Amino acid sequence: MGLIPVFGEMKEQVEEAFELLTRAVTALEVLAVEQKRANDLYVEANSGSLPRVQKATKLAQ
Repeated sequence: MGLIPVFGEMKEQVEEAFELLTRAVTALEVLAVEQKRANDLYVEANSGSLPRVQKATKLAQ
């Protein structure tokens, strides 16, 4: 391989880079879905405990 790669090699490298970018975007989309699910579960878990905390606070006063 010389200083300037031949067109075929450049094309192959671009295709590999594009494939890696596609895989990275897919992974980020999956991560975003998982993060949303985790946030929803967190909100659901904490929404049930808030009334109990408020009730306990009123009883303590």
